[in-house]
Amino acid sequence: MKLTTKGQVTIPKEVREHLSLSVYDDVDFVIKGEDVFLIKKLEPCSRFQDHVNNKMRDKGQIEMATDEIMRLTRGE
Repeated sequence: MKLTTKGQVTIPKEVREHLSLSVYDDVDFVIKGEDVFLIKKLEPCSRFQDHVNNKMRDKGQIEMATDEIMRLTRGE
């Protein structure tokens, strides 16, 4: 496997499958001594969350004032 001029490598298919990696998953590198480990992060990927948030923004149909919404959420 070769490093690109941008310092990138392609994660081999068998490694992606073993870690159950898919699009938008976050990975990290852990250094222990002379060894480097690739791990799958468990928290949601912020890029994916940003994508969802952008798609959902301004899609709501509720025409309520903020005070009305707050009363509902507080059970008043």
